[in-house]
Amino acid sequence: MINRIIVSSDHAGFELKESLKGFLEELGYQVDDVGTYSTEPVDYPVYTLKAAEKVASGEYNRGIVFCGTGQGNAIVANKVPGIRAALCWNRLTAELSRSHNDANILVLGGRMLGKRLAQEIVRVWLTTPFAGGRHQRRVEQIKAIETRYYLHQRKVYGDKLSQVVPAILTEDPKVLETMVRQAETFTNWVQFDIMDGKFVPSQSITSKHLANLSMKLNWEAHLMVQNPENYLENLRRAGAQKVIFHYEATSSPLEVISLARELGLMVGLATNPDTPISAILPLTDKVDSVLFLSVHPGFYSQKFIPEVLDKIREFGSICPGMETGIDGGIKESNIARVAQAGADFIYIGSAIFLQEQPEESYRRLVALVQKASLSL
Repeated sequence: MINRIIVSSDHAGFELKESLKGFLEELGYQVDDVGTYSTEPVDYPVYTLKAAEKVASGEYNRGIVFCGTGQGNAIVANKVPGIRAALCWNRLTAELSRSHNDANILVLGGRMLGKRLAQEIVRVWLTTPFAGGRHQRRVEQIKAIETRYYLHQRKVYGDKLSQVVPAILTEDPKVLETMVRQAETFTNWVQFDIMDGKFVPSQSITSKHLANLSMKLNWEAHLMVQNPENYLENLRRAGAQKVIFHYEATSSPLEVISLARELGLMVGLATNPDTPISAILPLTDKVDSVLFLSVHPGFYSQKFIPEVLDKIREFGSICPGMETGIDGGIKESNIARVAQAGADFIYIGSAIFLQEQPEESYRRLVALVQKASLSL
């Protein structure tokens, strides 16, 4: 995909964009231009957004956007989740934006740069690899911030629509890869279940398997393990943006939360069906979300415990601003009731991945949630 590149501009960046399209083609790129197509005055956010959305969706790996100074385009592009847009004005800023920041959109000021310097900036930006290492940690922290504020906005603007999150549970690395590839066709966020055979009877894949698997997905880990603090560093290194640990799995939940924060991770608290709400209330102002288990954890295809819906409603009345999720035994026959209980996130495993067509199953579940939300 790196041999295709998306470009856009407003009227002030049009001439520099046009002068560089041939240069990009000489470098071996297919250039797709989403406008504007003349020097007639236009509003730059319209065209920058078109390019940024195509990069964020994965249709293109990189994009270049042009306006007068570049400032406005950088602001617009960085409003789009998944975009890391860098305004560059010399070789060094172009190089560091790639090696340190893994920038996926280059922003150039048409009134600030000559053609020759712009060509050199583009050449360096396209050929400089991301350095990874400590910079990977920082990029993951950026992604975590982005996700955290997305969740906050859903609350602020009153979005009552629950989000369906595919949950992947397996102990087989080959099955893991198959499920990840399936998920990549219909979502950009998944949860991986990590089990140790101690807190729950079953075992699953580990952070090592996740670290070794290249994927396009953003993800969180649901830790059904004893001593969850021992897992956080490796999960962060593997690419986790969020970890959810069980209240019942540790005697020191504050230490787990503190360590997760130090590592730049979002952190959620999970509770088993029998755990009373009163037990977790002292911790709710320290975590990003609470996950209510509607089965006894550890296996796919368990029977749903409907009484958990009452817990979610009660919790929502006590902590109305808190993100909530529900996980376990959810399928097409009960997802409407689950959505109407008010959980922000509905985690579903077997009703997606154990079906003949996981993508179609996922889309049916999402449609059922949307229909249920209309009656709220």
